[in-house]
Amino acid sequence: MKKGDFMNRPLYQRIQYDIIRRIQSGELAEGDLVPSEKDLSLQYGVSRITAKNALNGLVERGLLSRYRGKGTFVRTSPEAKRRRTFPTGDNKTIAVILPAMKTKNDQRLLDGLEKYCTEAHYNILVRITRESQDEEARAIEQFRETGVDGFIIFPVERENYNDGILRLSLDRVPLVLVTFDDADLEGIPHIRQQEDEISRLAVELLSEQLHGRFDPRRITVPIHYKRALEEV
Repeated sequence: MKKGDFMNRPLYQRIQYDIIRRIQSGELAEGDLVPSEKDLSLQYGVSRITAKNALNGLVERGLLSRYRGKGTFVRTSPEAKRRRTFPTGDNKTIAVILPAMKTKNDQRLLDGLEKYCTEAHYNILVRITRESQDEEARAIEQFRETGVDGFIIFPVERENYNDGILRLSLDRVPLVLVTFDDADLEGIPHIRQQEDEISRLAVELLSEQLHGRFDPRRITVPIHYKRALEEV
């Protein structure tokens, strides 16, 4: 986001943007206490109501959690909550979210994903969103509640991606996006559908994340969080 655009945004959105940046950078980790309404109002020179609106907005988006009498905290992901009890091992489960299954190319992509996931000893769960961002968001949330180990998502084509994708990245869930264009999503492993061997690349990039070997320098497409964060 350009500095001029940032300064022209409503004050509560500027507070939200800063909090998201702090979560993204790791300055605020899962479960960390976020500054109070009073502290934010003093820091930014705004009213308590403005600070409250900023926090409430991030709570509604699922990035923060508020507890009466305790304060506001960075949301703990479902994966972290179940980390001690969810089965581990080589047979990890991957969620694949696709917008449609209408063409032979769609079928080839899914066939390739199934092939390479099987070779990597990954189970695969598939959801077709029928080009609905609402259904895409529901699929992400339901798969997270199920406890999948990673996501390969072909996002619904819109001007901006849904908040569920941003939350996956902020929660550091293994994730690969496959898009039709030069999408602007910093830090998210990303390939374009025009590239050869899409299915193999997607599974390979996700596997590297699952095993802690991902090297972001391998991603040659310019990627940053501009689109997602401009909607904050």
